Amino acid sequence: MENDNVLTKELLKRTFGNLGAVPGINFGKVGITADEFLINKKIRFKEESDIKERNIWAAQFKTDNSYRFMLTNLGSKEVPDFLAIIISENMNPIGLRLLWDDQDPGEFLTYNGESWQGISTLYKLNITVAIEMATREGVAWYNCESSNEIYELFIKLVNLD
Repeated sequence: MENDNVLTKELLKRTFGNLGAVPGINFGKVGITADEFLINKKIRFKEESDIKERNIWAAQFKTDNSYRFMLTNLGSKEVPDFLAIIISENMNPIGLRLLWDDQDPGEFLTYNGESWQGISTLYKLNITVAIEMATREGVAWYNCESSNEIYELFIKLVNLD
């Protein structure tokens, strides 16, 4: 893996970890993966010839702005394939994907209103630092006020492939 891919993967591991998305038995213990943030919508996607269905978690925190998050695991507990989206009033939606596999570097994306695009390393660092700082400061997670808008973008992110 080239250096940028290694950095991207490490930044995604930190970001998903701060959201509570970690592989194995610790998934669902903290952050937005707690049961209280499980919403009544599911994500459906096609994998090979099967239609799969997965749970979705949605939460938000407020600082000077409101940040809404939606997350799912398209993979398994053993080999997670985490997918998340972040929406705030002051930025374009951000999509994150991390397949817990040594060969896949993961992705940071932004939605420009028409399509998902890759982002710069500096922007990846800023997102990671912002989420890390918020969780270290102990921001309180709340149920997501409106999950419909974020859900529609989430579907576009899942169907990106």
